[in-house]
Amino acid sequence: MIFNVAGLLMGDIGGMRQHNLENERLDTEYASFQDITGPVRTLRTDRTILVTAEIQAHVWEYCSRCLEPAMLQLTGDLEEEFHPLNSDLMGIHPGDVETNDPFDQVFMIDERNNLDLTEALRQTLTGIMPIAPLCQPECAGICPTCSTNRNEHSCDCERDITDSRWDALAGLTSRVANSDN
Repeated sequence: MIFNVAGLLMGDIGGMRQHNLENERLDTEYASFQDITGPVRTLRTDRTILVTAEIQAHVWEYCSRCLEPAMLQLTGDLEEEFHPLNSDLMGIHPGDVETNDPFDQVFMIDERNNLDLTEALRQTLTGIMPIAPLCQPECAGICPTCSTNRNEHSCDCERDITDSRWDALAGLTSRVANSDN
């Protein structure tokens, strides 16, 4: 996911290039994103290259209700600015560009004018992953009593399990309703 942007850096402000990601893969410490696809646009600004993309990807995760593996489809937008190390191509003197921010170092265009989209994609895809992934919207989950996967088998366990520690508070709603009369 590396794009050479030398021509864009030497071009006019507002110059744009269109690229496509097709069936890319990105392995991270926590997930392996597959089938990454989508249009990528690079736009030359006065000091940077602005990258925008509409990304789609797939990732295997475990369902948060039934704990079965589930293939999730992710869709998200990416928008990041990349600063060139060869700012002289853009007619900018090296002292004019502030590159001492430690958080921006990953969004640099290298000396050979290659823009590496990997870290920006990793951040975008990780950010759009659901906190509690589901194998299907109607997932019935696991029975908390007998541990049966309710998607595969039904169980006869009691569904309304209350915690006895809350019994003292159970009558409050009826007392409040009676005091309003």
